Amino acid sequence: MKTLASDLIGGLVPEGSERKKSFGRSKGVLEQIINTFDYYCELIDKRNLAYGLGIPLVREKIPAASSQEIQFFYDFVTKLSKKETSTKELLLRTREGALSYFLNELLNCTYEKSVHLTLHQRLDGLARGFGTYTAQQLTIHGNVGWTVAEKMTKGTIRIYGESSECTGEGMTGGKLIISGSVSQVSSFTGGIIQCNDFCLRSSTNVGTLYAKRIGDLILPQSEKPQHPNGTIHVKEGIHQIDPRCNATIYLAGKKYWENGKKI
Repeated sequence: MKTLASDLIGGLVPEGSERKKSFGRSKGVLEQIINTFDYYCELIDKRNLAYGLGIPLVREKIPAASSQEIQFFYDFVTKLSKKETSTKELLLRTREGALSYFLNELLNCTYEKSVHLTLHQRLDGLARGFGTYTAQQLTIHGNVGWTVAEKMTKGTIRIYGESSECTGEGMTGGKLIISGSVSQVSSFTGGIIQCNDFCLRSSTNVGTLYAKRIGDLILPQSEKPQHPNGTIHVKEGIHQIDPRCNATIYLAGKKYWENGKKI
């Protein structure tokens, strides 16, 4: 019987191509990954499970994959989502978060220390708990959505793109480097976030934060007086800082703000 995986992999590369000759073991690995993801989505639907609760039920079925195989899997699912399909309508599930949970588990199972992933669309919740994974370095090309690197503990994540709200929420260690802008940095107690520019628009505690510019560092009047603290290094410019900010801010290497006031 033909499976979803065999349908997809059948059209992966033209027969006789050099890429086909070097594909090797990946075909069997990809079949297992895709069929496991299909089963995972089915479990979520049938049992009405939260995405995180569904992962332990399929964890033993997920093979150790290479960086290339993880990329192939992601490409398959996102390409499938652009077409009309009768094979369980995977797009409906991936949009709701199943794909990011499953990708995180692949990162946890990979045998490679460094993984590269190119995204075709924003993906929320990527790299949750990074630092407990086998992979120690993750490079992402493309924009990421909410809560990237949530509860990261160690390792390095490089994002060549932009990041949405709740970036680095709950980080306790590691280094998160973002080449573009960050909509909002969330509270994190340890580790380093480095980005182009960012906003802190909530009661946010930071570990160490490096940025080229600060867009706004403000607290809405309606918020409880939990003041941002930590250390922020800014290379070029600062737009606006709320006087309730308790963070120590350095501008171009010199101390600019401390104890709620400009130096």
